Amino acid sequence: MTVKHSNVLRVIPSKKGSQMDRELYRVHASRRSVLGGAGVIGGGVLLAACGATGAAAPAGGEQEEAAPKSEAEAPAEMEATTIVAYISVSDDLLARWEDEIEKPYEAANPHIDLELSSQPGGEAGMREKLQVLIAGGIPPDVWEYATIAETMAENDWLIPIDAYVARDQYDLTVFAPKLFDFYTRYDGKLWTIPWGHGGNTFVMALNRQIFDEAGIGLPSADLEQTWGWDEWIDVGLRLTKMQGDTVEQFGIADQGGWWSHTLLWDTDWVSEDLKTITSDNPDMVEGMTNYFDMSVKYRSVPKPGELDEVHGMNFYDVFNNGLTGVVRMPPYAITRFTRVEQKVPLVLAPSPAGKRSVPDVNWHSFGIVNGTEHPDESWEVIKYLLEDGRYSIFFGKIPSQASLHLSWLEEEFKDLPDVGLEAATNSLVGAVPQTRLFRLNWAAVYPIIRDQLNERVYTGKDDVATVLQDLKPVLQATIED
Repeated sequence: MTVKHSNVLRVIPSKKGSQMDRELYRVHASRRSVLGGAGVIGGGVLLAACGATGAAAPAGGEQEEAAPKSEAEAPAEMEATTIVAYISVSDDLLARWEDEIEKPYEAANPHIDLELSSQPGGEAGMREKLQVLIAGGIPPDVWEYATIAETMAENDWLIPIDAYVARDQYDLTVFAPKLFDFYTRYDGKLWTIPWGHGGNTFVMALNRQIFDEAGIGLPSADLEQTWGWDEWIDVGLRLTKMQGDTVEQFGIADQGGWWSHTLLWDTDWVSEDLKTITSDNPDMVEGMTNYFDMSVKYRSVPKPGELDEVHGMNFYDVFNNGLTGVVRMPPYAITRFTRVEQKVPLVLAPSPAGKRSVPDVNWHSFGIVNGTEHPDESWEVIKYLLEDGRYSIFFGKIPSQASLHLSWLEEEFKDLPDVGLEAATNSLVGAVPQTRLFRLNWAAVYPIIRDQLNERVYTGKDDVATVLQDLKPVLQATIED
């Protein structure tokens, strides 16, 4: 079995001694000669195509979609086929993988030897290792991550799966329509199938007791009727406690990142074709001004570092100790609210509407790796992992299938009565694609924007409109470079 240690590829022989595990030593040892160069795409460092032979896809070529076998074509007796799943399994889940995923599948499919190749941490690590494996002629079979289909297809890392979906009449209507095409389709083809939600802001977590004591009503769970920005300002001001000019308790301990906030104002930093920076457009100026006013003008949301100065805690612990009225709830950290000893009277609410109320979520998806010798078997493994939310339940993420949202949430929030799950299900169904900044060189643009906002806006040195205008040519240069 492959395991991860920090960001370094390290392989230990699995109980089955897979071909990948045996050969990855050789590939890793010679990676300087295997890897021809480096490029940048979508914010992660990508390794250039290496002209490898064997199972790897030809650089720059199109992968021909595999024609799925019909059941009539399957031989009566089959030798065991090894299917390697290159997916993210955290260290604490490794022990459960074999009993909960691998053994049950192999028992039902004795002709399949299912093996795990665990990904390194982070998207850059995931991409690098995948490129090494493909270039070395030992591609895995099944892949997963929160990368959009466009990136995976452009790099020839996956094969289309339209034929499998058509053959099996696989129901795609269970997925949120506003996200589905963006995350799964590219160039008219279907490349991935989503299994679970990630992202930055799922819903807002409210302390019902603090709201009741302040005489503030709870916002509607309906995204079309929920609180607007004026109400958001009012809640922040009424729940913030001041002693003179010093904040003793923030009304809103975390409202989400500035990169998420543009979604609420139905705008973005860059044009749809990713060629033009639009940071100075009127909706951006309005939305970002409102965002930073919460910290600079109203002081109801902490500036970077202020929450630690006041409470010496992160925003999860501040909320769970009853020291704030509102925080964002990230989809990857729901258990920080549901599986804690000290539980406040929690209620969920949609994000406040600027021009609209939407969450900032993405999808983690499965795909079949380009170069696999077993695409049919790989597709069957993917269906197994998706069935009834099997992998999302194992991993602890909200399932991607809308039909499974409520049952998953009911189980996770079962110890928290009257939490208002309708706000959660409405938010998931109403989700839209994340900011297009993530499709640029995020590692380059993020620190540029962050530093200017921290040094000029949070300090009150310059207004938001001036900073956004000044950022435009600087960010534009990162695109043109």
